[in-house]
Amino acid sequence: MNQNSSQHKYSVKSLEKGLLVLELMTAKTRDVSLTEVAQELGLGMGTVHRIVSTLRACEFVNQNPETRKYSLGVRAFEMGSAINKEEFLKKLMKPELFVLSGKCKETVSASMLENCEIRYIARVDSEQVLRVSIREGTRFPAHCTASGKLLLAALSNEQLKEVYQRSDRLITLTENSISSFRKLMEVISEARMKDVACDYEEALAGVYCVAAPIVNSKNLTIAAVSISGPKERMTANTMEKLSSMLLESTRKISRKIRGDEKSN
Repeated sequence: MNQNSSQHKYSVKSLEKGLLVLELMTAKTRDVSLTEVAQELGLGMGTVHRIVSTLRACEFVNQNPETRKYSLGVRAFEMGSAINKEEFLKKLMKPELFVLSGKCKETVSASMLENCEIRYIARVDSEQVLRVSIREGTRFPAHCTASGKLLLAALSNEQLKEVYQRSDRLITLTENSISSFRKLMEVISEARMKDVACDYEEALAGVYCVAAPIVNSKNLTIAAVSISGPKERMTANTMEKLSSMLLESTRKISRKIRGDEKSN
């Protein structure tokens, strides 16, 4: 009896410490080291190492293979009750967005669908003098953007009809914007086949854009990542190269979200 009671007491304390570690990582906006966790929570390094190793094995915690520091993992994201999903998604995507921007030398953005609009949730600006600057929180009609077309493509045809049931005539931002539901459905059909979508001065005059989807463990498109640049630099050959580069990055992010990639 005493032994069982002792084990129960120990198990509850271990759970409490594990929750404290998750709470600490939730509060942080950056990765943390084992030493930092131990110091902030007043725990021994051995205890912290065992707790974090267990959480990592269960995918509640993720380790950056380069810095060896830790952050919340895919299981915490999927549960959704411990953290804000959007904030975690941004944190998970940001390193790859920086890598992608460094490779393509253009502005890289991530966005989510809200009704018939997209909202930019993360961005990395190009360092070039002539660049596209899109602030986080900016909204555009989904049908006018490359990201929006991909996010709309994840909806069923019935859902799309409900979203745009009021009129076949769509709002336009430039002379190149898609103006009819019929044309939108044609573009969406193409996006579904290619897994990429483009916009050619459809949202902003002088700006071309290409986008690819972020897919979760249920094979649902939850966000899109795009590369935008001045049309002078976005030639047909460049757009093709950017599409391949973009797909490589979005598939990597999607694997992280699905938990297919294990930290070393």
